[in-house]
Amino acid sequence: MTDHTGHNKTNKREVEKLLNQFPADKKDLAKKIWEESPRAAPEYAAITEEETEQALNNVHERLPDFSSDSPNNGSSISPAWRWMAAAAVLFLALGAGWLFLPKTASAPYGELASVVLPDGSTIDLNSGTHITYNRLFGITHRDIDLEGEAYFIVEDGDHPFVVNTATSTIQVTGTEFNVRSWSEDPGGETEVTVSEGSVQFFPAEEPDSFVTINPGQLSRFTARWNRPTPPESVAVDRFLGWRNNKLIFNNKTLGVIFRELERRFDVAIDLQAVEVANETLTTYYANPKDIEPILADICRVKGLRYAQTANGFRVY
Repeated sequence: MTDHTGHNKTNKREVEKLLNQFPADKKDLAKKIWEESPRAAPEYAAITEEETEQALNNVHERLPDFSSDSPNNGSSISPAWRWMAAAAVLFLALGAGWLFLPKTASAPYGELASVVLPDGSTIDLNSGTHITYNRLFGITHRDIDLEGEAYFIVEDGDHPFVVNTATSTIQVTGTEFNVRSWSEDPGGETEVTVSEGSVQFFPAEEPDSFVTINPGQLSRFTARWNRPTPPESVAVDRFLGWRNNKLIFNNKTLGVIFRELERRFDVAIDLQAVEVANETLTTYYANPKDIEPILADICRVKGLRYAQTANGFRVY
């Protein structure tokens, strides 16, 4: 049996020497990233002792010298660029690109799901929703990409908590709020409702065009607008009913309603009466178990018909 004790001590010393070359204000961050990397690595990416030692040697050969007596200390390269270059060499040399590969979580059609993030924040996902974040979440950032609808309970942290949708951004520190943003829905509207705390809500490329949403308020945004709507007071529970398996539609178009029913009941709905897709409806169901009574109600109110098909339903 081979004793790797000496190798481990050597590797530890080499890593310490490498980290010591970072500026003091960047060293802790570099160390945290280094310590996180083994937990984030996929099983098939195991690195041998020999490969680690070789990688460290390669790093030393390519790493700029940050010491105060370095002959290049007076060069035009800024300290910030130097430490960033060192970090890039470190990751490339050790094959740590997988640190930035996305992690995903989702709720299948017909189901709800909950996710606990590395910072302790929790997210409830509505049917068909998925989120994406990378393995440095909570260390260098707290950014989440969202497609669908989710309720966020955000813990305080060193970094702002940021939710990115297809067209907009929501930024917070610690709060509770709901985001509904389906890029596939007609109109592509993002809707943000706040239960506790406050959030800033703005177009993805225009952070200065933000509105601040406080508890009990809602704001909407689509890519057709310059900024989100002014926050308005709402009955928040009506927008969070999905968390308790309720179906609540507040002045939603039939196109949006039918897509929601598809996700909730995992069926296909072919809306052939396209002329009514933009007509709106407000309705409430406490705990629906079957889609057919809901379709029957909608068709009766809107003067439509429906029929079952091999894949779901046809509305005409």
